[in-house]
Amino acid sequence: MNLDLPIFTDQADTTVSPQPRRFKRWLSELPMVNMGEATRLFFQTIQAFNRQSIPARIRLELMEQMRPVAHQAVEYLNKHFISCAFPLTGKNRQIEQLEQTLLQEMSIGYKLVVNEVDAHNSKLDKKSLLIATHRSMRYLEKSLQLSARLYTNPAATIWRDLHQLYEYAEQQKMTDLLVKDEEYLVIKESSIADVYKQNCLLALSDPNHLKNGAVAKLVRVFETASEYCEITKTLNPDNSGSLYITSLKSSEPPAYVTLAELTTFNNLRGISLSKLISHAESSLKSADQQLSFFNDLDADLLREILTTWTTHKKRYFNRAPANTRIIVATGIRNIVHAISKDNYPDLSPENLLKKQAIRSAGNSATSSIGNTTWNKLMTHSSLYSREVLDTSTPKPPPQPAPQLPESWQYWKLLNSSSGGYGLLWDNPSSSRAQVGEIVALREKENHQYQWRLGQIRWMKHTSQGALALGVQLISPRAIVAAVEDIPTRSYSTLPGQIIMLPGMKTRQQAPSILVPEKNLQVGDELALSLFGKQVYVKLTGIGEQPSFFTQFFYQSIELSENRKDKDNFGKLWDKL
Repeated sequence: MNLDLPIFTDQADTTVSPQPRRFKRWLSELPMVNMGEATRLFFQTIQAFNRQSIPARIRLELMEQMRPVAHQAVEYLNKHFISCAFPLTGKNRQIEQLEQTLLQEMSIGYKLVVNEVDAHNSKLDKKSLLIATHRSMRYLEKSLQLSARLYTNPAATIWRDLHQLYEYAEQQKMTDLLVKDEEYLVIKESSIADVYKQNCLLALSDPNHLKNGAVAKLVRVFETASEYCEITKTLNPDNSGSLYITSLKSSEPPAYVTLAELTTFNNLRGISLSKLISHAESSLKSADQQLSFFNDLDADLLREILTTWTTHKKRYFNRAPANTRIIVATGIRNIVHAISKDNYPDLSPENLLKKQAIRSAGNSATSSIGNTTWNKLMTHSSLYSREVLDTSTPKPPPQPAPQLPESWQYWKLLNSSSGGYGLLWDNPSSSRAQVGEIVALREKENHQYQWRLGQIRWMKHTSQGALALGVQLISPRAIVAAVEDIPTRSYSTLPGQIIMLPGMKTRQQAPSILVPEKNLQVGDELALSLFGKQVYVKLTGIGEQPSFFTQFFYQSIELSENRKDKDNFGKLWDKL
């Protein structure tokens, strides 16, 4: 095997003894009430041990002693990512890198045991070899899960090591032997094949396209769902001549490919999801989802995973490369604010700033002491004005630099097509982006800037720490309207300002509105204020409804006068 392992060095820190009994005492004396300090000491020690030559049997005993402390340290670090913003910046970015390194060092410790047996024929019983192989893969799995949760790129060697360890387990006939693992959330034991399949399932679920928090739910479900996934040495393509495969000699995750793309069949394994897909479809149709291990997934997430596994989309729009900046507003409230503040749709952001600067200079030409007052002072005493006040033109107090509306953010436009955009956030601060969130982009059309509406479909961190994301175009126009009344029923609150989207015949998409709160319902008739006029619409259906917004389809209606106000006191009754 050619596993990713460090080089042993004579300069490794030997402050902590690698003798198991002494090391156990050292672990018990760690200051666990101060998790920051305990994590630092533990991290430095495992790094030192992994660069020392230690017999395989003793190293395995040391690693098993480390596991409880490693688990506590990882749980402590994970707390920093609750409700974090993306991209990760500053302290959060450093914590993510620390946790990734800690997980990989734990895997290295077990990989060193396996490598010692494989490369140097060290004596180790099969059960111990099984545990070392299983544990090393489990820590690689935790690293992949962390990357998936935080939209970061996994280390380049993780999949290569996973493939090699699985192939080694095949050769040793260990893939189906069970190992107890108390760190699972649902199950209590698993095999090497289970670990490998759990990793494959997560990769095939395309985590960069999932909303924040979805990966944690999938990890829990895949613990038991993996038994419905099969790894086969025979390759059985579907009706389109394609199949899911994994290559044990590559550094890549599993993929869906056509047989025509394959140049060799050596070391390939097929991944069959047919039983799992059938079980998931039955779970969606069943009235009692509690009978399924998919009960931890809401229906929308389960449908999304099924779509990913069964529908292999091809891009129908060519992306035109770009290298410019574009104004973006993220989230329905920011979009409403951004469009409302766009008073000069014919001006670029740069010219808007210039216009504001000129306006600010004009407003500040008269300082707190007006020109008339200055003239009077200089008339009364030329000496006073010359020596104290200075007869030169008075300098106005410094004005704040012109700024764009706070809801506007500068993003880098990587590429665009008629179907969407590729964006990059390379600023030092965090963005407002989340998968599934809506965004508005201020793009020039003819001689004016228009606000296009899109939805973030995927995002991931780049190697430089920036955040790249893909936006699917929802509508080429976005209009702000205000809900003034719901004449057909009583209500406690109104949504206020909403976003109206025109219908798109090319996509067979009906006109719709987006509202931030879920206080409307299908069948409501709304009185809207639009461009100073009052219009009436009826909500005919519901579209997407993630946690960020709710989409309603509508049709225009004519509201009779008696329905607007049956007794001239319609609006009064709700206030009494």
